[in-house]
Amino acid sequence: MHELSIAEAIVDAVKEQMIENAGSTLKMLNICVGELAGVEVESLRFVMGVILEEEGFKDTEFTIRVKTAALVCSACGEKLPASRIGEICPECGEWNMKLTGDRAVTLESMEIEDEDQP
Repeated sequence: MHELSIAEAIVDAVKEQMIENAGSTLKMLNICVGELAGVEVESLRFVMGVILEEEGFKDTEFTIRVKTAALVCSACGEKLPASRIGEICPECGEWNMKLTGDRAVTLESMEIEDEDQP
């Protein structure tokens, strides 16, 4: 389950930022998973919750957004959902479709609240 190592890496990056922002509270994390990353999103969601709680961030909320992949026709540029792999282009009839998309998992943003603020 590589989702565990991904979650650990994200939380390690968060901990580094929290050291730099000592005295602050981590409120929210926004994570993006490329559809081609081979990550089981529900598994990542589960292990993120467990690790955040273990690391003392139990009240931190997080979102996981999936960045979808697409097929692009090499002849005319028409875009189709990746689920239509193996089909011809409906615009020009060509078979030469290129799969595009993101294979990365990224921590897009963190919301940190300064303890001195109400």
